Amino acid sequence: MGCGFRNQAKSVNARKGASQPPLYPLLVKEGNYCRILFFTLMQSSPDQEDFKQARALAYRYLSIRDRTERETADYLGKKGFDTAVVQQTLHFLKDANYLNDRRFAEHWARTRAENKQFGKYRLRQELTGKGLDTELIDETLDTLFDNVKEIDLARAVVEKKLRSMQDLEPEKRKRRLAGLLQRKGFSSDIIYKVLD
Repeated sequence: MGCGFRNQAKSVNARKGASQPPLYPLLVKEGNYCRILFFTLMQSSPDQEDFKQARALAYRYLSIRDRTERETADYLGKKGFDTAVVQQTLHFLKDANYLNDRRFAEHWARTRAENKQFGKYRLRQELTGKGLDTELIDETLDTLFDNVKEIDLARAVVEKKLRSMQDLEPEKRKRRLAGLLQRKGFSSDIIYKVLD
């Protein structure tokens, strides 16, 4: 006795319409009876509506300031998007040059060195925290400190701070300046040269 397998499959697909994925029948025998289960095949590409939402959120996130790929991926992940949607969005943003880790690293390091007068160690720590590759960080800092001498930055920090330390004893002043330079990310070698 037939189960009406083909007829049922055709009628279900006709009712669903072209906008939805087709149903595929699966015949399951149970004793003298048969049961037909219908299923759809999952698409491997991320849902386009999720992609549009992730892209819109990423645009807003990147409009505040430039970000790294990892920062953007973490942000979208916290918003509840699955890995496939996040990866598709990152790929789109990189292709459109909205995301560029090299550009971010160069801009971040240069502005932090100029405005905050941070040394190499502090900049390395910050760039690592942003999820950047070690090789990219090394290249960025080498280029930056070829143009700007780190010891000159340290001297500028000391000169600026000395104005407010005139009343302190020399040893106490030296200790405080050493601590300040260390927090700003200068090496002990540079600190010694500047304060000696």
